Amino acid sequence: MLTERITVGSIVALLILLVCFYYFIINFAHREIKDLEESRKEYRKIAYLDQLTGAHSRNFMQVWSSICKSSDIRYSVVMIDVDNFKHINDAYGHDAGDMVLKSIAKAIMDNSRQNDVLIRIGGDEFLLILSNTDTAAADDLMKRIEKAIAKIGDLPVTISISISYGISSFYSDESFEKSVKEADALMYGHKTKKKAFPAPDDCRYITGEDIYIDGGMKAGHGDKKIEYILKAISAENKDQ
Repeated sequence: MLTERITVGSIVALLILLVCFYYFIINFAHREIKDLEESRKEYRKIAYLDQLTGAHSRNFMQVWSSICKSSDIRYSVVMIDVDNFKHINDAYGHDAGDMVLKSIAKAIMDNSRQNDVLIRIGGDEFLLILSNTDTAAADDLMKRIEKAIAKIGDLPVTISISISYGISSFYSDESFEKSVKEADALMYGHKTKKKAFPAPDDCRYITGEDIYIDGGMKAGHGDKKIEYILKAISAENKDQ
């Protein structure tokens, strides 16, 4: 009788131990799966977010293209390019260029709607996607954004900051990629109509190697700061 009790007690204890072990394994697996899912979400967030500007990254374009096909609305896409960004980097350094990009991205996002999507294509190019918006409404929005960008302060540059843009619209059952190409072409058309360098009026023009200013003076822009050129202009004007 005692032996039977011991045997039954051992079996019960073993069953309890197995149940506890089972629940431990299940809970551990749930925690691991949850952590893995959180890691995946964080990875997707990093992959789809531009770390410098806070806009979406280029990787998000394909995702958005798939999502928009499930809706039946009109979209406008705006290709945006920062004017003379290379010259900003050359004259003031890449840290200043990064500050310009962040400020422009913030101005665009602050003046667009919550469901609009800003994507940094690369370098100084952005793509703004506007839902339920035709080209006229998109152009009105971009004019407001241009004014907001012109008012940006606290930047380590003394030249004015501006953008060029092109707008194209499409319905969700039409080609998103084709519309982006059209907007890109229009943006470059807009860009060619502007002056080559938004510096003070003393600067005449820029070639690939040199900056030419009034009085025939010349300075290489790759290794000289704009401040040096402006000082040279000031000295020349005093001598006249």
